[in-house]
Amino acid sequence: MLDGLDGLAVNVVGRNGTNCTEELGISVAEDLLTANPDLKAIYAACGPPAAGAARAIKNAGIASDKIVLVGFDFCCGEEEALTAGIEDATVAQFPAKMAELGVDALVRAIAGEDVPKLIDSGAALVTVQNMADFK
Repeated sequence: MLDGLDGLAVNVVGRNGTNCTEELGISVAEDLLTANPDLKAIYAACGPPAAGAARAIKNAGIASDKIVLVGFDFCCGEEEALTAGIEDATVAQFPAKMAELGVDALVRAIAGEDVPKLIDSGAALVTVQNMADFK
């Protein structure tokens, strides 16, 4: 995500761990919102913390057009946050494709074949407009 921002004038004010839990997502987002009342965006690298950040934004009474929230995984409360207009987007991964490519790589490795160090199983941007395609 940070590499994708390269070249943009962005001031990152926090990079706190959430252990991929909604509870820590709420706590971290509350702390960020309190310390930075003009915060413009939050990115959560996991679904539950994104849902937690959405709850923190809602609890703080921040209008959805005043902050951008982007999550990752399209799970665990993100559908509700997208529907409510609190979360703007998330990234979906493809677990079945991950499993397929992982088993394929395992079989090739066992056979002594070369296996690439990076195997891309794909990802897609999910918004309220297209989320039905990812359910």
